[in-house]
Parts: sequence; structure tokens; C-alpha cells
Amino acid sequence: MKTVVLFESYFGNTRQIAGAIGNSLTQNNEVRVLNVTEVSWNEISDAEILIVGSATRAFRPCEATKQFLKIVK
Repeated sequence: MKTVVLFESYFGNTRQIAGAIGNSLTQNNEVRVLNVTEVSWNEISDAEILIVGSATRAFRPCEATKQFLKIVK
């Protein structure tokens, strides 16, 4: 199963969590862990599972994550 884990991280904590999620899914799966600010549509278009995580600012996802989610909606 093709899985993409996207993250946006300011201090590295969300990146670590995204990496841990990706590592836990690698058995029998193709997993890519990518930064939401650097991802292209071609990298995620064939994903069967898409997991998106973000650091928060004022209890909301960061701006790049919000913009990404508007595009894939």
C-alpha cells in the first residue's frame, strides 16, 4: 500500500512524529515522509493513504498546511 506522511514542523518535533509514524507503517507498505512545504502533486497523486500533520500556531495548523489542505480538498 502506498502511504505518504506529510508534515510541517518549526522545531523538529512534528518531523520526528511523522518519521515515527512512517517507520511504523513500513512493513508491507511503501511509505514516504515528506515536508508539506516541499511536496509536489506528483509525489502524492498515487498515494492510497495520506496522513497530514502540522505544528500548531494559536491552536490551528500552520499556514502551509492549511494551504495544502485547501488544494487537495
